[in-house]
Amino acid sequence: MEPFGGPHLDGGHRVLVGFDRHPASHRALQVAIDLAVTIHAQLFVLHVIDLQDYPIDPDSADWDGSAEETIAQERREAEAMLADSTLEWVFDTARDEPAHALAQAAHDLDVLFIIVGASRRGLGARLLHGSVPEALVRKQRKPVLVVPAAAPNPVE
Repeated sequence: MEPFGGPHLDGGHRVLVGFDRHPASHRALQVAIDLAVTIHAQLFVLHVIDLQDYPIDPDSADWDGSAEETIAQERREAEAMLADSTLEWVFDTARDEPAHALAQAAHDLDVLFIIVGASRRGLGARLLHGSVPEALVRKQRKPVLVVPAAAPNPVE
């Protein structure tokens, strides 16, 4: 896998964030933006293409086209979140197992840390993807910041 086939950013600190359409991922991107601004880092946003980017019915007439539109929409959502930022950033996609793709990109880019959304709940999500944060901690040596989908209620 060759991550970030588009323009590379030179010099400075780098932060990598995994991004998809799930709420924890969107919150992870917002946290990544805030942290990258604070530490004056460049932000690399990686969307790993998986089966959830495709329609449920593989026999649909426009199966590949629907997936391309879903991926394009995810990119537009990330770009909208980054629109008001003064950060240097790059968005890219990869086709691989998510934890492996993020670990490889983190290594190749020599990032300070990786930010990901918390694992989705439910047996289907776990069977399909496993826990990306857990796998990342096992697969590489960069720190991993795991962001929940929503702030929990304060404990009284």
